[in-house]
This record gives sequence, structure tokens and C-alpha cells, in this order.
Amino acid sequence: LLNSRITKFMIEKFYIYGSVFPKIQIFQLKEMPLISISKEQQLPFVILVDWILFAKENKMEKELSTIESALDAMVADLYFEEELKRAGCYILDKLSTILKPIQENDSLDSKKEYLTSLYKFFLQDKVIYNSLIHRRTIDSIKILYGDKNDR
Repeated sequence: LLNSRITKFMIEKFYIYGSVFPKIQIFQLKEMPLISISKEQQLPFVILVDWILFAKENKMEKELSTIESALDAMVADLYFEEELKRAGCYILDKLSTILKPIQENDSLDSKKEYLTSLYKFFLQDKVIYNSLIHRRTIDSIKILYGDKNDR
């Protein structure tokens, strides 16, 4: 959550005032509107972060970029659920059912194969693809991707 586009936006917009080497204090983190979810609800986020780390370690750049976008989308789903559902861009429930955790006994090749198939699934599934591409046109999300000069 702390590494998401939403949290980055909040920190830049409300807590860091043009500092070259920004610092955020503990009391500022406590003031942030972070959403509390159960351990069970956290699981898809944990699984996706594990796959992101795997993709980075194995230099799977195209998969990494798409999966990082999916993680940002899932975080946005926590904050803007109703608006994203109305726009057909809500994917958290769907991803929660399809994500497979990395197993210790999985071979490197099987992990790469799964990550590649997950990447392809994200591009082929209309709901997920629509969410990753078109959510940037939704007003509450648009500001997160806005012009860097506006921040």
C-alpha cells in the first residue's frame, strides 16, 4: 500500500513541500487515510507483490510493468470501489480469485511460465484490460496520473 500510486500522490501532495530529499514523519503516516483490511483481504496484495519481486529478480520487464499496474489498480479499488464499479474498472474481487501464490517447490521455469500466463491473462481479459487502460480516464483516478507539473 505504501508503495502505491495513491499513497505516493498523498505524500507528495499533502506532506512533502518541494523538498529535494523528502522525509515523512511517523505522525504524518498515522494521519494518512490508509484503509484497514483483514489478513484475508491482504492476501491478493501479498501474492502480487511476491510476483512483482520475482519479475524484478528475473528481469521480466513487460510482465513487471503490467503487474505493477494491476497492483496500483487493486489499491485504487480499495479507495474508489463504487466509482470504479460503475465504470466497469473494478478488478480486486476477480484478481483475488485467480492469483496463485509462489510455492517454494515451484521450479524457476514454472514460476516464469505462470507469470507469463498471468501477464497474458491480464491483457486478454476484457475487465482487467479495461481497468488497467481506461481507469485513467475516471476523474478520481485521473489526478493520480496527471501532469507532473500540476503536483
